Amino acid sequence: MGNSLNTKKMMANSLKELIQEMPFSKITIDKIVTNCGYNRQTFYYHFKDIKELFEWLYKFETQQVVGDIRKLSTSNAIDVIMRYLYDNRAMTLSAFNSLGREYIEKFIYESIYDAVHDQVIQKSVYVIIDNEDIEFIANYFTITYVALMVQWLQHGMTEEIDSFIKRIGRMMQGAVDAAVQKMRKE
Repeated sequence: MGNSLNTKKMMANSLKELIQEMPFSKITIDKIVTNCGYNRQTFYYHFKDIKELFEWLYKFETQQVVGDIRKLSTSNAIDVIMRYLYDNRAMTLSAFNSLGREYIEKFIYESIYDAVHDQVIQKSVYVIIDNEDIEFIANYFTITYVALMVQWLQHGMTEEIDSFIKRIGRMMQGAVDAAVQKMRKE
């Protein structure tokens, strides 16, 4: 398994290097494997296409940075994901422009949903609230965070990251508590 992981990491690093040199749409499997010394057969043994390699790369690297993101608070999860996207601007913007908005939205949503959901559950411990409402609130806030981050990407990540993260935090402070209270059963 270690050898397989090393092979995946080599291909992922090759992809990252190529993204620095050319648009994502110009990257081919041949370029990836030539750059890291493997062949197409090895690539297809591990990944079905470049998109799957890219997804693996994002998930692997974010997991390396944060471990289990579900253990983080919502604000910490958002901070970690945004800093990862920012620190990997070339790769992120290349994916955003080549793979589309939906791809990045899905990645961000899946990255932070569990942290948001756990926060809603924590805030509803002493409140009688339906599970459907817990899911609704978690989905609502996750979509809100995703929309803000996607808009930041659309503008080329030009807003200073610390300021942006702080503004999101201020806007959302107390918002989950308020939503839980509004949905409670009388």
